[in-house]
Amino acid sequence: MQTKISSATREVTVSDTLPTVLIGERINPTGKKKMAEALLAGSFDVVCAEALAEVWAGADIIDVNVGAFGVDERSVLPPVVQAVMAVTDVPLCIDSSKPEALEAALKVYRGKALVNSVNGEERSLKTVLPLIKHYGASVVGITQDQDGIPPTAEGRSEGGWPPRVEPSLIAAQAGCRAAIVSGEDDVVERLLAGEDAGTVFEVRT
Repeated sequence: MQTKISSATREVTVSDTLPTVLIGERINPTGKKKMAEALLAGSFDVVCAEALAEVWAGADIIDVNVGAFGVDERSVLPPVVQAVMAVTDVPLCIDSSKPEALEAALKVYRGKALVNSVNGEERSLKTVLPLIKHYGASVVGITQDQDGIPPTAEGRSEGGWPPRVEPSLIAAQAGCRAAIVSGEDDVVERLLAGEDAGTVFEVRT
């Protein structure tokens, strides 16, 4: 099983039979005062510098997160995504807990994005999966419910997602905390329809 993530000019394939794909996650203002202040001021130089450093260090995909106190993610995430696309051609992972921010960023993204993330809570499934389907993106599926991520593989396969999904979570059964679901596969359609899905695979970390 393979999932392809792409920018306008570069494609990365994620699969349990291929080498590990490295996702850089330094573009996140949590605990980074300088980055948070720059975002609040409308300056993206710090973000772009981090993006270039991550690519230089070997990142295959760059995660972009602008969540910080006072930052309006819906208005800030899209231009940040555009700024990062302007300085590097690696695919991006759009990271936000706010569906409206995810959609705004997906609208301006060129390529097939990875979205971080969806989990087993019904609210998450109902708000994020339709975006994945509409924009043809892929999404990181977190094996957790309203009580968090179960500590064991058995718990992740039994309680991490609603019953209709449990049998298909190879990642959960393998003890992994997350899997990637592609919007181009029928898994999203079947999840939205309330059926079991069998095209989720383990992401090696």
